[in-house]
Amino acid sequence: MLESKYEHYQKIGYSDKKAKAYAEEWVAMPGTSEHELGLCVDIASGDSRVTNQEVWDWLAKNSYKYGFIERYTAEKQDITGIIPEEWHYRYVGEKAAKEMYENGLCLEEYLQKAS
Repeated sequence: MLESKYEHYQKIGYSDKKAKAYAEEWVAMPGTSEHELGLCVDIASGDSRVTNQEVWDWLAKNSYKYGFIERYTAEKQDITGIIPEEWHYRYVGEKAAKEMYENGLCLEEYLQKAS
């Protein structure tokens, strides 16, 4: 997947260096994806009665109650280094998720605070 995204950016005219950088904003390096590690899920509607945005809005307000966090938000992109993905959720447990939600922390900030 990373290679095809890299090739896409090259084909539309980006230099090798920029194509690689842009591709890595969208796709994790092989072997490092939270999906590959079994730590997260991508969530979408899958139902014509409810839009993805409605699902993501509900998740943003309620997922912490079930131990999940929205992993990559626009507000924390400078910290996570990953573009916003409002569909990407990671399980961290109810206690951690609640603390992160109530304090507006991303995982990196939470872990730094805990150490």
